[in-house]
Amino acid sequence: MAGLIFQTRNIQRELNMMSDLASPFLSRDGREKLKVAGNALVSLVKRGGGIWEIPQNDTLDTIVSSGRYETGGRGKEKKSLYGRMSFRWEVVPLSKGAQISVNGLASNQIEIIDPSKAEQRGAIFHFDVSNEGGAVGPKLHVQLPEDYFGMPIPRLHSPIFHPVDCLDFILGELFVDDWPNHLRKEGDKRARVAKPQSKRLNSLYSSSLTAIDGYSDLTALQSLKHWQPEPDIFL
Repeated sequence: MAGLIFQTRNIQRELNMMSDLASPFLSRDGREKLKVAGNALVSLVKRGGGIWEIPQNDTLDTIVSSGRYETGGRGKEKKSLYGRMSFRWEVVPLSKGAQISVNGLASNQIEIIDPSKAEQRGAIFHFDVSNEGGAVGPKLHVQLPEDYFGMPIPRLHSPIFHPVDCLDFILGELFVDDWPNHLRKEGDKRARVAKPQSKRLNSLYSSSLTAIDGYSDLTALQSLKHWQPEPDIFL
């Protein structure tokens, strides 16, 4: 399967802008990890590509949400939770490094942790781009780790796969009132993140609607499941 193509500097800029926007909701070292990851991507491309990652042993962490994952902070018994994010993408430079193709492995992992049980495994799910030959399920999907149930399904179609969108998603889950309120106050910073995000989601949904409307020998849902976006859909 052909890998999705992105502008290298656009990814770097988005990570920098999201770092600035999300800073109050990230741990102290987490505030720099998005920027470091953006710089690392540019350096990796100059070296010919390879694995681009925020590794699972050095995650980007949010601050603790004390019941703020429910409206009005009414989380059950005001349980405290925080999020960990990591990702691992296999990238190949194109156009002398101006672009990258995401080939092979492309996975973003989110873990929800109870800080009083930080040594224990939390709730884990990952947003993946399926590029492997013979892979089944939607190209863009979310799923639980296979060892949760001893099986690789279900794989649910998801528009979330970009690290910026993954972080946006988890902040919206952990801070259901605070994150939207923060976004409304941060007009310029929010707009800089929202504009490329809007372009990406519009391209994705427009193309997927074509797949849904164009079903023939499948149901509309199965047509969406087997839909393969064009590699240059996000350029």
